[in-house]
Amino acid sequence: MNDAGGTCEEQRPRHETDWNAEWARLSEQGGPLHDAEFWDRRAPDFRGGGERSPYIAGFLDHMAALPGESVLDVGCGTGALALPLARAGHPVTGVDFSRGMLDVLERRAADEGLSNVTTVRAAWTDDWRASGVPEADVVIASRSLAVRDLRAALEKLTSHARRRVCVTLPEDGLFFGQLLAHAAVGRPVARRGDRPTAVGVLRQMGIEPEVKLLTHASADGHATREAAFESLRSRVEPEDEREDEALQRYAAERLVAVPDHDRGVVWRLEPPVVVRWAFLAWSTAGS
Repeated sequence: MNDAGGTCEEQRPRHETDWNAEWARLSEQGGPLHDAEFWDRRAPDFRGGGERSPYIAGFLDHMAALPGESVLDVGCGTGALALPLARAGHPVTGVDFSRGMLDVLERRAADEGLSNVTTVRAAWTDDWRASGVPEADVVIASRSLAVRDLRAALEKLTSHARRRVCVTLPEDGLFFGQLLAHAAVGRPVARRGDRPTAVGVLRQMGIEPEVKLLTHASADGHATREAAFESLRSRVEPEDEREDEALQRYAAERLVAVPDHDRGVVWRLEPPVVVRWAFLAWSTAGS
């Protein structure tokens, strides 16, 4: 095995865990994965935690892109990473399966006069070559690996990266929406794929990743309490009258107006819900 993960994987011993199958099992256990229409609905008010968040700063720091390197941002959303990278002079291609998210990213880039941002609409399961997804020096997937076949997704990322791949996924398999639904309405938590499972998949691909830890607090702010509550409802998606009433009580206790650097005052959850994210990175140079 080398640092670039260029060696062929060895025959798996019969007793060794099939980590990709384990990831798929956990994905099914965690409930349905959201589709493009879900994210299209959220796009107009989606901020991905905000570009000023410690999570974004930490990701950019660990990413360690070299000056002028091109970046492929898979699951780019509305540009929480793509926009600061473009401002820093990197040519960025944002990929997302939500047309609504890409529309917001394109509009934000145009408003800032950023001509180095392009977008491609494509899903993890699409043929990326046929869809026009380009290669880049650095390929990133921030909190977007909501897939059942993790190995196929990681192979796509690796094949499109000339130097480096960086991804984040839940350290313990718990996404923000799951933690929020548990806290707000008492819904049982079923974890999805986590960091140990993903590292197992990578090792069975012949890759030994760097591993770091990031945290993200639910600090998304909204201009009105109504907008904040609708965002909260879209995350929890109450399943019955009991959950709806529990969500109303939770919002009454936890949604508050707080000062905001950009918008004066915003409504958000206090204290925030915190998710731990594992940052994994590996080299592809020479592979």
